[in-house]
Amino acid sequence: MASVRRFRLAVCILLGTLTLGLFWGALFRDETFVERDLHLFYRPAKSLIAPLTRLSEGIPQWNPLFASGQPFAANPEHEIFHPLTTLFLFLPFEWAFRCQVMVPLLFAVFAMFVLLRTLHRGRGASLFGGLAWGFGGYQLSVTNLLPILFATAVLPLAVAFVLRVARDARPLDAVGLALSVALLGLTGEPTTFLMALVFMAAALCMSGPAGRWGNGPPRFRSRWRVGLLIGFGLIMGIALAGAALVPGIHHAAKTIRASGVSAFDANGWSMPAVRILDFLTPYSLGHGSSRDPAAYWGHAYYRDHGRPFLYSLYPGLVTTFLAAIAWWTRLRRPRHRWALLPWLAVAAVGLVVAMGENFPLWGLLRRFPGLASVRFPEKFALLAVFPVVVASAFGFDQVLGGPARGRRGLIRALAVFAGTCVLLSIILAVASRASVGTVAHSAQVASRDFGRQGLFAFGFLLLLRFGRRFQRSDLGLLVCAGLALDLGTSGKELVPTVSVDRVAMAPPHVQALLQQPGRELLFDEAAFDTSLIVGAFPTPPMYATWGLATTLDIDFDLTQLRWTHESLYLFWEAVNKDRRLLEPLLLRRGVTAWLKYVPGVYLDHGQLRWPSDRPAPIEVLRPPGQSLFAFAASSVESVHGGDGWLSAVRRHGPAAARVACVDNMELSAFPSVPGPATVTVIERRPMAVVLSVGAEGPGPSFIAINQTWDAGWHATIDGVASQVYRTEIDLSGLVVAPGQHQVVLAYDDPSVRLGIIVSSLAAMVLLGVVLFTRSAAARPLRRT
Repeated sequence: MASVRRFRLAVCILLGTLTLGLFWGALFRDETFVERDLHLFYRPAKSLIAPLTRLSEGIPQWNPLFASGQPFAANPEHEIFHPLTTLFLFLPFEWAFRCQVMVPLLFAVFAMFVLLRTLHRGRGASLFGGLAWGFGGYQLSVTNLLPILFATAVLPLAVAFVLRVARDARPLDAVGLALSVALLGLTGEPTTFLMALVFMAAALCMSGPAGRWGNGPPRFRSRWRVGLLIGFGLIMGIALAGAALVPGIHHAAKTIRASGVSAFDANGWSMPAVRILDFLTPYSLGHGSSRDPAAYWGHAYYRDHGRPFLYSLYPGLVTTFLAAIAWWTRLRRPRHRWALLPWLAVAAVGLVVAMGENFPLWGLLRRFPGLASVRFPEKFALLAVFPVVVASAFGFDQVLGGPARGRRGLIRALAVFAGTCVLLSIILAVASRASVGTVAHSAQVASRDFGRQGLFAFGFLLLLRFGRRFQRSDLGLLVCAGLALDLGTSGKELVPTVSVDRVAMAPPHVQALLQQPGRELLFDEAAFDTSLIVGAFPTPPMYATWGLATTLDIDFDLTQLRWTHESLYLFWEAVNKDRRLLEPLLLRRGVTAWLKYVPGVYLDHGQLRWPSDRPAPIEVLRPPGQSLFAFAASSVESVHGGDGWLSAVRRHGPAAARVACVDNMELSAFPSVPGPATVTVIERRPMAVVLSVGAEGPGPSFIAINQTWDAGWHATIDGVASQVYRTEIDLSGLVVAPGQHQVVLAYDDPSVRLGIIVSSLAAMVLLGVVLFTRSAAARPLRRT
């Protein structure tokens, strides 16, 4: 018991030290996470959860602030049904947002610990693997990609329950598998879910309950029972995640992903083969997360993005060496090959797939159904990182709990690596003195990086060489402490924080738009000038953080409705051919504020410069005329597709500001000059709009509504159902007969309701299994 208490104390100290070291600013200095997508997309999206839930009086199905309005609950990117999302309903926003990053990392340590204990690894080895997984380069790199972070945090737990079912064939373990699979499904990250299935299959190739894992071919007590329980766990887990999966699948069918993404989008962030060196150093291609261009010399390998998708794959220096020793020694013993051979095969395939367009396999995989919409091959490096961590735990027990010769082999390898790193550090230091400018700076940074790795290799070498005086358990804890120090120092730059005021306070040009909350609709032309984007100014959808709605947004993650995505490209096609159409088309969409760079702005060494007579580089313009959310169209045209719309707006020219181009052949007989009408907005909430329409006749009027069309929007006119037509490619409109009427538009996505029903039924079934199993287990006790 004393050793157990000492181990638990060591765990608390290590996790506490790592957490404080990485997140001191977030915990005690009122700072928040801002890296990449966290600031550009997830912060504005998460900031809407509480207000939209309140205004919607329930599940927020519609978000009126993104791209003239978009589905919210159905979009998997928002993880509305994930347990961590509920924190936004009970905690202050900043603390709930910080927890989105910190909690999954700690949970990942726990999940990997459980998996390795299930694999009969020692406590020290399991803690080592947990630290390498939870705070390794991959996990820290995806802290700015929340769906992947949430999924990878729980992934080891799902694999552990598969193994527990295979070992003991207990229904309760099948329930645990269902719960962990449900957590995977609720993230809305299908790629990680597919990789989880691969890991489950690899784990099942290890030995069964006849002995310790890895001592022979798989042997299960009852293959039929095990197969049924695993199938039950997977099916019930998917059903339990139905609240997110059912509407998510329905929503995906309405995006451009349904027909597959382009090769350009799919091949983006293909991993270069040289990044395999990331398993030995966190900076094989430089500091990918650095804002200093000279600190990252891997630009040529990422021609489309300039930065890697994953900043680091580094699982810790000694982690890679221990995994290599475990694979080498076990593959030489036929009886023990079953333990790690499947993991080695998965790792090799993962590296090849992660290379994307740099290797033919990626192109072949994209031909399979469902994989044509997968992007960013580098994320498949998870297939290599995960097995390395698992194998390192086997190596840990082998080296620190086995014969001395295993330890001597590791010491020799570390000595060679340390010497190599020191030599390279010296060479690069000399080269930096002999060079000038960017080359000198890059060489200096690389010299420090190699020196760091050499120092850590030498430290582990000394620890193993003179660790004989320690008990095995204490030496294992010291190695874990060294790993924590290694990962903490290398990973700090992957989770940067800045003062909350710096990101929460609206810039001056935005503050001027906050005088009329809820009435502004922004079009940010500056966001499309890629030559001047420096990250210093907000771009859509970031304006939603301050409650400002935008239109014609860039489809940040290809999850906008397909017609919204199409309308943006058609808009620019029309404007680029005739610049005079810009203002009429903005008026047609109800834009009240138009943001653009002032004349004379230029980029100077990464800094934005503008004329001295201008107070800021961005100016706010107001399109001439009256911008309205809903109005009576002066003319109606029935058009077919994008080409028809382009032809119509070119023909109407400036008059296009009040023309409704209806993408529906049912309106072909509608009079081109509809009756005039007055339109007043009585109420406007996220999922409901009430209009008062006075149609003057003599013919029907057409009411154009500057809100994205979706099949979930239903209209009633004086209580009678009416059709909502799609106009301007992605907006809405309806026909109103002469007279005074009340028009009510309400949004309801049946797939959201169906998903909740599926999840509820699955939860009831799992609860029934738990109660029945416990009752059956207690029954023999009552008889005695």
